[in-house]
Amino acid sequence: MSSNFPRDPVLIKEETEGFNPKNAASSMNARHIRGDAFLQANKGTIDATTAEKFLADHEDSYAKSIDADERSLCGHLDRDPRGVPEWDEAPFAPFGAVQGKVTDSDMAAKMSFIAHAGHPCGEDFLAKPFLTAHPEFAWQAPILKDMKSGPWTEFAAGEQK
Repeated sequence: MSSNFPRDPVLIKEETEGFNPKNAASSMNARHIRGDAFLQANKGTIDATTAEKFLADHEDSYAKSIDADERSLCGHLDRDPRGVPEWDEAPFAPFGAVQGKVTDSDMAAKMSFIAHAGHPCGEDFLAKPFLTAHPEFAWQAPILKDMKSGPWTEFAAGEQK
């Protein structure tokens, strides 16, 4: 499992602005805490199906709740009133996890992986109701499109469709 979480103090100091690795309420820290807990709880049993569940997880480790928000592994900033100041993202920004990819050692040996378009949990993002609820993003209307979630699908090198 991987994440976009900086661990190295030198990297944090030199390559980030405003990131506080001790702030458990921040999106990246909360997701990192939840990711570690998920991995620990599933140690020794992680397979591709477990990895799909990992990417679709809605637990907010900071709020101690199940909530598809910016602090869940299946990021849903579009449903979150806090935004992500470290990324200069406003509350309810149409932003978050929009795909998932999973592989295991057997699939990697065959140059294959499983991928999912859309939120890994399977929830669709629909632009029109979003823009009605959040007119502050109306300027994005010409380019903001529906993001329908597709099924988890296996892809392999050399496939011809």
